[in-house]
Amino acid sequence: MRMVEFPEKSQGHAFNVGNPDNNIKVSALAEMMINMYSEITGKPKGTTRTVSGVEYYGPGYEDSDLRIPSMRLIQQQLGWTPPTSLKSAMEATMKVFIEKYADKVADLKRGQAEAEAAPAKKAKK
Repeated sequence: MRMVEFPEKSQGHAFNVGNPDNNIKVSALAEMMINMYSEITGKPKGTTRTVSGVEYYGPGYEDSDLRIPSMRLIQQQLGWTPPTSLKSAMEATMKVFIEKYADKVADLKRGQAEAEAAPAKKAKK
């Protein structure tokens, strides 16, 4: 919105948009989401398995330990700072997905269970 309000300050610039305070390892993000899902739904916590980048992507894989966006330009030009923490953004997103897709996931699981049970029923006859 600020880019529209102040086009003279944004033209010709590429802005990083993120929150430097949200720098987190994927394993910590997974743990946070597992805990959050359990708290929201009351279901037991899931688990994760650690897989190295080389194991997942293959030999020659290289990664950067840190990816922290510089917010200097957007703060300087538009006076904008990120208002949302990672935890609050993830919680709001997760709640929407749970509300929107819980029935669809349950239907898929039900259909899968019925499909797995069908051959057993035929074998008994």
